[in-house]
Amino acid sequence: MATGLAKLGCPRVVQDRILNHVDSSVSAIYDRHRYDAEARVWLQKWADYLDALTVSNVVPLRAA
Repeated sequence: MATGLAKLGCPRVVQDRILNHVDSSVSAIYDRHRYDAEARVWLQKWADYLDALTVSNVVPLRAA
């Protein structure tokens, strides 16, 4: 999932929050923003991307 989000342009900090990775760096100690809104946006973009992958593979069937 991280590779797919990166491919779509998702910032690393948002990817880490989505994947619940713990950052113990000094900058993470000062950055207390939760990135919930950003994660929601990127998860929707991910869902849209996955939907687009399946739509092109659907072939409508006609009744015989």
